[in-house]
Amino acid sequence: MHGFLSLSERRRCRCRSAAAFGLAIFLAAAAPLRADPVPGEVLVRFATEVPAERIAAIEHAHGLERLHEIPHLRLISYRFPDAITIDEMLARLTAHPEVEYAEPNQVRWPQSQPADPLFEQQWSLHNTGQRVNGRIGPAGIDIAWIGARERFAGRTAVTVAVIDTGVAFGQPDLAGASWRNPGEIPGNGIDDDANGFVDDVHGWDFFDADADPSDENGHGTLVASQIAAASDDGIGIAGVAPTARIMALRILDDFGFSRPVAAMDLIRATSYAADNGARIVNLSLGGGAFSLFEREQFVWLDTQGVLVAAAAGNGGPDGRGDDNDVDPVYPASYDVPNILSVAALDRSGGLASFSNFGAEAVDLAAPGVDIVGAGLSRVVAFSEDFENPEAAVNAGWTSVRACTTCPDWGFFFDATGNTWVTDSIDASGAAIDYTPLADSWLLSPRIRLPAVGPRLDFRAWWDLDLFSDIAGAAVSRDPADNPPSTSFELLGAVVGTSSALPPGASPSAGTILSADLSPFAGEEVRLRFRLVADEVFERDGFYVDDVVVSGVDAEGLDGAAFQTLSGTSFAAPLVAGVAAMVMAQQPGLSHRDVGELLLASARPVPVLAGRVRTGGRLDAEQALILAPEPTAAALAVGALTALTALTALARVRLRLRTRR
Repeated sequence: MHGFLSLSERRRCRCRSAAAFGLAIFLAAAAPLRADPVPGEVLVRFATEVPAERIAAIEHAHGLERLHEIPHLRLISYRFPDAITIDEMLARLTAHPEVEYAEPNQVRWPQSQPADPLFEQQWSLHNTGQRVNGRIGPAGIDIAWIGARERFAGRTAVTVAVIDTGVAFGQPDLAGASWRNPGEIPGNGIDDDANGFVDDVHGWDFFDADADPSDENGHGTLVASQIAAASDDGIGIAGVAPTARIMALRILDDFGFSRPVAAMDLIRATSYAADNGARIVNLSLGGGAFSLFEREQFVWLDTQGVLVAAAAGNGGPDGRGDDNDVDPVYPASYDVPNILSVAALDRSGGLASFSNFGAEAVDLAAPGVDIVGAGLSRVVAFSEDFENPEAAVNAGWTSVRACTTCPDWGFFFDATGNTWVTDSIDASGAAIDYTPLADSWLLSPRIRLPAVGPRLDFRAWWDLDLFSDIAGAAVSRDPADNPPSTSFELLGAVVGTSSALPPGASPSAGTILSADLSPFAGEEVRLRFRLVADEVFERDGFYVDDVVVSGVDAEGLDGAAFQTLSGTSFAAPLVAGVAAMVMAQQPGLSHRDVGELLLASARPVPVLAGRVRTGGRLDAEQALILAPEPTAAALAVGALTALTALTALARVRLRLRTRR
């Protein structure tokens, strides 16, 4: 049943004294991250002597669908029927003597003087006490990059795999930084180098299983720019390692947080990195439980000569850093010698309040607060703020109800002068609670979604019966003016009562909720905001405002798209970048030599003693002093000769190995 949106002139504050909690399964920026394993998936290793027909019989007996195999780990990942819990499936599998080991698919998630115009904001590289994001700190708290830059004489193009949300190589500051697969001819639809990936010219998208690892979030692009943004190009920022090449491996979705990274995704991506020549892997992600298979993968990476820079983690929902010696964060906490676990420093030179630490589990610290780097240009494809109700109705917003007693959705003018749309308006314009067995929805006009990275953001406030009523948003690609309910796909839902300020309490009341529209990229769709209730309790309802659909402007990255973020996510790539400088300067050093050299050269900081294993912060200049470029001119610059440098490194290597 269609109805025009009714109007309410009543201005009031919805301040019912309901419990201030609610469950939101939309994406919200401040939402705590889940550590649950991927539902319906397990990782299994069979004993070496088990024949293929017996494995097939076990798969059939338990309804297992084979997903991926990693031969060097003898690892197979499976999907199993929804009716069975992970614990039940693990118990069934381990009851077979042929099964050597089985575990859940654990999850991981993100942890956010050159002639470059934004270099003056890069306190992490050169700290003069400048103001960044409204904050200042003592001069000299940086990674000594200016001195390292003067000493750097490397020419080797070291490949660094950035395993993240992808990388936007269209960003001008990263245009020349991409790794190029020499064995692949782009765009011919053929796996020219027979590595199992078709047209993987610059990396691979393990999330969407295609050859386009472009970033639609921004996290991976900022990470990559810390490592390899062009220097002295008159654009943006300076990357740490001028000769590094970025291999983009996408395993996170457009939001980074919406679907946690599974251990299997990480194993497949790191295998690709090692098999295709990456010497360094940057992992600005982590969390969740221990995975035997994942740890064995990092042991294998060690045998392949790959160094890993991993974010130590950003604490828990309280926003305070945790002790990784007590509560490990993986993969940073695996006791494998090729992993460098990195904490974040703030402007004062101490640990950032959010940064994890650990006298044994975390190796060193690097700047991780107010880090400026390359970003993405997002453009608004559609918006509606409902401030002009007549225009909204004329644009095609309609109210639909599935029951004759359900009220139409209508406009609510709050005490601050802001206009919302809600289900809690009756035909006369009076504000009411929703009705028993309510089932009505607000339907948008047709919206053409952007071709790259489309997402929905809207402001919401809700007050629902906690146990049985639900509100949410859905999308339909059906061209009908009133698509049937069966054509809508749920984007997210809320229950209970919003913890945010209610309409009328503040001009910015409510919570910004977001949803991923990338499965519908480039299509014409309708959005639906809906409330469904039982007949027990009725409350204030569901309020919607400021609907925005945006996308990534893949063609409009003109050098103006930069962002400033904080997190151990952005401390780790500084370590990866300095490692790439050292490898370019001294290609003969092993990955372990380089890792130990970075630890040996860390600058001692009293406040880091007992908080990270070296008690120090990353020092790029000292790292290059310990690994001088082997020419007389370059050696004359350093305070150490090649002989004393290598002797010092040998002493430190012995000391650090005994601490592992």
